[in-house]
Amino acid sequence: SPARLACLAAVGAAAGGASGLLGVGGGVLVTPALALWGGVPHAAAVGTSLAAMAPPAGLALASHAAAGNVDWRLAAGGGGGGGGGWSRGGARAPDPSSLFLSSLAAGSLTGSALGSRVAVQAPPGALEAAFGVGMGVLGVRSLRAARRLAR
Repeated sequence: SPARLACLAAVGAAAGGASGLLGVGGGVLVTPALALWGGVPHAAAVGTSLAAMAPPAGLALASHAAAGNVDWRLAAGGGGGGGGGWSRGGARAPDPSSLFLSSLAAGSLTGSALGSRVAVQAPPGALEAAFGVGMGVLGVRSLRAARRLAR
C-alpha cells in the first residue's frame, strides 16, 4: 500500500541518517521495519537489510572521506597515523593499529559467516528475540555512557 511504502521510505531515510551521523548500521532500523511493517519474514529482513544498507554506507563513507575523516591506511589493515610500525630493541614489530584492524576484520568475517548460517536455520521467533535482547543491552549501555559523559 502507499502508506506502507511511505513508512518504509521514512525508515530508510532515518536508517541512512543514522548510518551517516553515528556510523551505526542502518540495518538496526531497517531489519525490524521490514519485518514489522513490510511483512517480510525476519530472516529475509536481515538479508534484505544488508543489501539495502550497502549504498547508503558507501555514500556516508564518501562524505567522511571528503572531510578527511578516513584513515585509509588503517582501514586497509596497514597501520595508521604514518607511524608504519613500532620498534622494540631495534627489531621492527607489526604496527599495533594494523594488528587491531586485522583482528577486527578477521573476527567480523568469521562472525558474519557463522551468524548468517545460524540465522537461516533459526526457528521462528528466535531472531526477533535475539535482536530485541541485543538492542536492549546496547540501549542500556549507551544510556549509561551518555550519563557518564554528561557529568
